Amino acid sequence: MRRTLIPVLALACLLNILSPKAESGEKNGSISPLPPVTLEESSILTVEDAVSIALTHNPRLHQAQGNTRSAHADYRIARSELFPKAHAIALGAFGPPGAPAINGLNGLVTGSRTFGTAVNVVWTPFDFGQTWAEVKSAKAQFYAQEDWLEATRLAIALRVKEAYYTVQYQEALVSLYKDILKNRAMISRQAKEFADKGLRSMVDFEMARTLEAQVRQQWIEALNERNVSYARLQEAMGTQLTHEPSLQPFDAISPEMPAESAEHYRLEALAMRPEMKAVNQELLAARQKLKAAQRGFLPTTRFVGGAGYIHDDDELENTDNDNRYGAFGGFVEQPLYTGGELKGYVEKASAGQSIQNARQQEVALRVATEVVESYTRVKAAIEKISLAEQTLRSATEAHRLAQRRYQLELGDMAQLSQADIQLIEARRLMTQARYEYLLSQARFEFALGKL
Repeated sequence: MRRTLIPVLALACLLNILSPKAESGEKNGSISPLPPVTLEESSILTVEDAVSIALTHNPRLHQAQGNTRSAHADYRIARSELFPKAHAIALGAFGPPGAPAINGLNGLVTGSRTFGTAVNVVWTPFDFGQTWAEVKSAKAQFYAQEDWLEATRLAIALRVKEAYYTVQYQEALVSLYKDILKNRAMISRQAKEFADKGLRSMVDFEMARTLEAQVRQQWIEALNERNVSYARLQEAMGTQLTHEPSLQPFDAISPEMPAESAEHYRLEALAMRPEMKAVNQELLAARQKLKAAQRGFLPTTRFVGGAGYIHDDDELENTDNDNRYGAFGGFVEQPLYTGGELKGYVEKASAGQSIQNARQQEVALRVATEVVESYTRVKAAIEKISLAEQTLRSATEAHRLAQRRYQLELGDMAQLSQADIQLIEARRLMTQARYEYLLSQARFEFALGKL
């Protein structure tokens, strides 16, 4: 008993040593975050750089890549059913003659020392295309996951662009209110000088201070929104930056009107969007799955074979038999009654195909709507920029004249304040029009399936 127990304990210790151990942080399910991305202090983070960082670090992309690898593994597993399977077996038994057969050694003569080796082969050469349909279904699912991976890339890129342009917009507002705040402070000092000299009443000075306080509040709000937008940009990129880099200003943009009609772009998107390719592949997989389930009612042909050697001390003493053996054969298996199992498989596969048909139509409608909507918004944004430019020119000239009249004591603070408010609104509308154009252009490219 002691001789038997010691090897068993030694084997258990060896298996415990060789078994994979949990990494530090995996015991409680936690995962160490990725290190922050380091940029040069003087570098400018472009929108292309932000997208590139996101396509390397964003966790959603890693999940989609894992789904793709899993689908490829499923395809390899399904394809393995097309080939023969060979297994090597080694058997051994030690004990007195006539002892009960051990599980796995049934059929062997149990003597004082019995051992054997064998190689068994099983192959299903023909099953009326059931296995081929399963392989085609798994292959289509793998292609679908590749397309969903590309769709995830596009979605991540769009989200990064939206967050990047939002930071640009908030920074432009911060700069706008900062410039206006300087101008308001100058007007307040000028109003104070006029009031001290008796040229203006203190009402003008108090009104100027009130307007200055309003702009200061708008500047603080824009600064806070800028900080929030920057945090959302880092979230969209899927990582943290070691410092806040400078972004490209979007003051100088060249709007481009779409060259083709909305119908042209709709048809292009239905052919090029990875979501459409993915649902088409999933529909193909569902059809092959139904085909495989229907073929389950048909016969299956299998070949089996084996060859090996058995050694038994007691049998060798009493016989002169050659203990090498080999056997090959085949059989046909025809399902007769499965308790509704095969019908259930067919019903489930049929329902899956109906679901994929509906999903394909849903995605096609969504893609078409996104194209038309983004196409319309791009054209509207370009028109807004043109109108905002005209308004800004008029408001700038009106503000210049009002400020000049006030300095010459020909106008009052109410006129200057009204012109100032109109200039602020015109500059804000110009900034917003550029922001809306960049957003609509990014969404239009996404709707067409372009990164």
